[in-house]
Amino acid sequence: MRIIQVATLLLVFAVSANAQDFSTPKKTFKYLLKCIEKEDIENYKKCWSERALEREGMYSKLKNNPKKWSELHDIFTGPQKMTNLQWNDEKTRLKASVKAPKAKHGGIGAIGMVKEEGEWKMRNW
Repeated sequence: MRIIQVATLLLVFAVSANAQDFSTPKKTFKYLLKCIEKEDIENYKKCWSERALEREGMYSKLKNNPKKWSELHDIFTGPQKMTNLQWNDEKTRLKASVKAPKAKHGGIGAIGMVKEEGEWKMRNW
């Protein structure tokens, strides 16, 4: 019985350690940065709103030309900080400035996010 309890606890811990947390804009953005750092295209895709994926085109570019990761690395180098958060009235859309003092050309500049089914996803940059 004790072995089953320990195994269950380990399984729960392993599942929760690997789960993505998109519950806040900052958590989604932090996870996006990790995906870029690791060049993890499948989890990078999960950070984006389905509607925005093709419109922004970066997923297709990364999938068809892995060298495109270097462009993202240049933009997202060093610490990133979301500032100047602007919400719509329903708190389902967000525009934010992104400060990245060590990134080439000052980093991405600004991002847009949307809340879909309780999760915050990237909408544009």
